Amino acid sequence: MLANYKEEAAILRTEIDAMMNELMENVEIAHADCKPEIYKDRKTLKGMIKHQKDENEKLLRLVDQERAKTRDQRELVMLCAERILRMEE
Repeated sequence: MLANYKEEAAILRTEIDAMMNELMENVEIAHADCKPEIYKDRKTLKGMIKHQKDENEKLLRLVDQERAKTRDQRELVMLCAERILRMEE
């Protein structure tokens, strides 16, 4: 039984090695097909996307702050309007 296990393990190792060699060949072919400019452009685009996400987060925080200010100002206006109504009575 142990001999069968060792034999299967050896066969699997051989198959894995063959698959790994095929994979490495395919990776080399893919690198040869792709121009270096593509990788550079991809890296640049990823950086730009990250910058835009950061800027978007900052802008959303500013919008939230402005909404809070607007809400506070509306509350003050309503208080002042109520006081004016009381003074007129």
